[in-house]
Amino acid sequence: MNVRRLRNALRRSVRGQQGRSRQFAYSTRQRVSRKTRRVLVGLLVAALVGGLLVLSRSRQESDSSLPPNVTVIKGTVVSVTDGDTLTLLDASRTEHKIRLQGIDAPERRQAYGVRAKEALARKVFQKQVQVDSQGQDRYGRTIGNVYLGDRWINRELVAEGWAWHYKQYSVSEDLAQAETNARNSRVGLWQDSHPVPPWEFRHAGGPVDFPE
Repeated sequence: MNVRRLRNALRRSVRGQQGRSRQFAYSTRQRVSRKTRRVLVGLLVAALVGGLLVLSRSRQESDSSLPPNVTVIKGTVVSVTDGDTLTLLDASRTEHKIRLQGIDAPERRQAYGVRAKEALARKVFQKQVQVDSQGQDRYGRTIGNVYLGDRWINRELVAEGWAWHYKQYSVSEDLAQAETNARNSRVGLWQDSHPVPPWEFRHAGGPVDFPE
């Protein structure tokens, strides 16, 4: 009788120990799970904060990509004077005479002058453009880079052989390379065996329609 009681007591003790072991394991898993969740949440928050900082930094870099003295003018091109000069009408109905920065196109009475003007007109006449300007020249014209969407019109004119890179006033590597490529491809005015740069044409007393 005592032996049977002892066996029953041992069984109850074993079952109790097993139950406590299962409860301890479950409790441990719960603690590990809660800890893991906290770590994962922390990592997620850190990733989100890091992403926001990166986006903020990128936006700041993008916003500061233009020098602080650049003025942006937007409007419709209402006339084209020659291959590097146009008139823009902004939203307030104010006209701006724009001289394309860093390039020099043939004068209208010079070889390829009319074709250079026509090339610029085909690109921008009666279209909405943006001008990034850093000031005016001595004749009161706004000097700037002209953009049609993501197209840089100044560079296109040089690349297609309708203008020179105006190295006297520009150190742009993009414009320099565009002129080199146009020369090598003999496009536009580079089809001429001896094209005369417009600044030499003016210096020699060639007729111009607008003072440079």
